[in-house]
Amino acid sequence: MNMLRVWGGGVYESDTFYRLADELGIMVWQDFMFACAMYPVGDDFLRSVDAEVRQQHRRLSHHPSVVLWAGNNENEAALRGNWYQTRGPLFERYHRDYVKLYVDTVRAAVRDEGSAVPFAVSSPSNGAESEAEDFLAKNPYSSLFGDDHHYDYVSDAWNPAVFHNTRFGSEYGFMSWPSRHTMAAATDAEHADEDLALGSRLAEHRQHHPGGNAEMALQILQHLPLPTHFNDSEHFDTFAYLSQIYQAMATKSETEFLRRSRYLLSPRGEGRTMGALYWQLNDVWQAPSWASIDFAGRWKMLHHYAVDFLAPLIVSPHLEGDTLHVDVISDAVDPDGGAVLVRTDVFAMDSFAPRSQRLDAWSRGSSPRAYSAPLRSLLDQAGCSSSAARWACLIRFRLLSENNTVLAPDNFLFPRSPRDHAMPTARLQVSDVRGPLNGTAHQRRDFSLRLSASSPAAFVWLEAGPLRGRFSRNGFHVTEAAPAELRFHTDEDTTAAELARHLSVRALNGALASR
Repeated sequence: MNMLRVWGGGVYESDTFYRLADELGIMVWQDFMFACAMYPVGDDFLRSVDAEVRQQHRRLSHHPSVVLWAGNNENEAALRGNWYQTRGPLFERYHRDYVKLYVDTVRAAVRDEGSAVPFAVSSPSNGAESEAEDFLAKNPYSSLFGDDHHYDYVSDAWNPAVFHNTRFGSEYGFMSWPSRHTMAAATDAEHADEDLALGSRLAEHRQHHPGGNAEMALQILQHLPLPTHFNDSEHFDTFAYLSQIYQAMATKSETEFLRRSRYLLSPRGEGRTMGALYWQLNDVWQAPSWASIDFAGRWKMLHHYAVDFLAPLIVSPHLEGDTLHVDVISDAVDPDGGAVLVRTDVFAMDSFAPRSQRLDAWSRGSSPRAYSAPLRSLLDQAGCSSSAARWACLIRFRLLSENNTVLAPDNFLFPRSPRDHAMPTARLQVSDVRGPLNGTAHQRRDFSLRLSASSPAAFVWLEAGPLRGRFSRNGFHVTEAAPAELRFHTDEDTTAAELARHLSVRALNGALASR
């Protein structure tokens, strides 16, 4: 990640946050703390707002990480979209109040303080086009101007055709549940089985998005095998796991789409996308949410996927009808470095030996398109086209240098939904749990382990029970016979024996074998 947005419905972050952003080269989009509401414009309130804006600007403006100020989150869209019944005889008064608060007060204070940083009145907004329409665009979500927020919980979000080809995707996301071990802190041992069921009073209280649990269930059903009685406590872990798969895959699909769109300009003038900020990074309590890091600091599957889909160099496959397009997206500063090879391997889920391979060259500085090919021909070569075999295949994409060095994270594509795959059961085995070792990634200590599988395994997910920390990789696919070398990063005082005792491993088509 090279940018974080401090959202207007949250808090101004601590000085430490901005110092770390400066040191790490992370840009900060800084909202002022106004979000999703109509606000008053009495004199006392405006004086308070003026003081707040000036104080925060003076506190933060010297940080090179702060690259944009925004007056509010979604209030232009809320006013135009009648979210709070503002349409009617008082609409023009609401409009005048909006301009008085965010333009005549907030923006005026920022400009008076001598800011050299750009100011956006709202997000989403059409920028100069909104200003030309007296700061209230007819369509604040236009793909042709400014930035865009995009939420769609009904369409198939694994299909990039459903996304907005916008100038800057400043908010988009999907919900998932955190793990049982994070939710356990919101209940107690006596009531855990009762509370950790999706139909429980606790689950309903913690779900603040109307219909959110039902929407997650419908999303899961698009691609994954949801248990029949998923509301029961015994299925909570499975539902949380499946919701995290959907969230990770959907956000991956949308982020890669936005990164590819940087190179596109449609006949309607859409595209040239220059930003992708998914909602959201962190949580404020134990609950289902859009976050990629839960309240206990545990990484959801999405955050592991973000490491890959936000990498400077990625290979990005996507389907358009029955045509497979494979793009290489590079944010490298230096365009030189020789040819990049794209290796495509088609696996059946019953063997680690690829059924077919192809190798294509891509040159830095050229079009992002490495190749396009009919999907059926690729599957025909691999013997995956029959009704019995086709859906049991997984396509892996790997970027290599001319001397066979792996240059970027692998990517993958299922020819059809995993729900419809006939996958043999993979037996997963963990061995050689060792440590503590010298820590990496700012943790005090690491533990190493090996994970092997009897056959290819999809969406392999490891958990360490109540131990807080994260694995070096998670949510991945096993496509090689050699054991995967993993690390568990933690700040907790624990032992290898304790970690081994709490370890659990599952996959969409397998589970941990007996130790």
